[in-house]
Parts: sequence; C-alpha cells; structure tokens
Amino acid sequence: MRPANVIPVLFGILFGPAAAWGSAIGNLIADFFGTLSPGSAFGFVGNFFASYTACKLWHLMVKDAVTMDLRQSGIFILISIAASFVCALIIGFGVQLLGMAPFMVLFTIIFINNSLMSSILGILLIKVLYKRIESTGLLYTPHG
Repeated sequence: MRPANVIPVLFGILFGPAAAWGSAIGNLIADFFGTLSPGSAFGFVGNFFASYTACKLWHLMVKDAVTMDLRQSGIFILISIAASFVCALIIGFGVQLLGMAPFMVLFTIIFINNSLMSSILGILLIKVLYKRIESTGLLYTPHG
C-alpha cells in the first residue's frame, strides 16, 4: 500500500491541470529511485490522467461549496475509483505491451491500491486542506 497514491486525485481536485503535470513528473522522479524502466513512460501518462480525470469529474459534479458532506464524500469516492481505473488501465496496458508484466496483475494491484488510498486518505485530507488552500488563493477554479 502506497499512501502517496492519494496525491494525484487530491491535488487534481485542489490544484487543477497543473497538478496533473505535477503528478506525472513526480511519479517519474520517484521512478528514478528504484523502478525506472520503459514502463515509467506509461506511469507518467497514467498518473497525469488520474489527476486530470479527478479534476474534470469533480468540477463537473460539484458546483456548490465544498463541505465534504455525505453526498460530496460519495462523489469523491466515485471519482477516486474512476481516476484509479484510468491510471491502472493505462499503466497495465502499457507495461503488458512492453512485455514486462501481465495486464490483469498490474491493473488489479494499481486499481485496488490507488482506489483505497485516494478514497480513504483523500476525504480526510480534503477536509483538512480545502479551506486553507482556498484562503491562499491557490485553489483551482475552472472559470477563474
């Protein structure tokens, strides 16, 4: 279990498309510390789209003030699952294409880990961070 997998979803929602680039680049940098391979290219793309998917879905589905009530928490979990699916699909497909690992094995590991970490930790972290980030003016809003 990698708790850091909360970052693409959480930051995508809070910081928008810039976070998608940060998630992709950050994942690539992390790969330099032990897992750098041709599959890292798919990790870059997968983490970009995990964050970007979370950003787009959140801003499409949540139009009111962020309170993380039961409804918004449910939406957050669904978005975490969708973003994790996209990430696992891209990385799993790419790594199998390169002949490095079977799709279903890698897809399952990534999907379950990312879904759990982003769903559980994400709700807690967004409750703690949202208002603070909003007060600094750094919160992403799609239309200004």
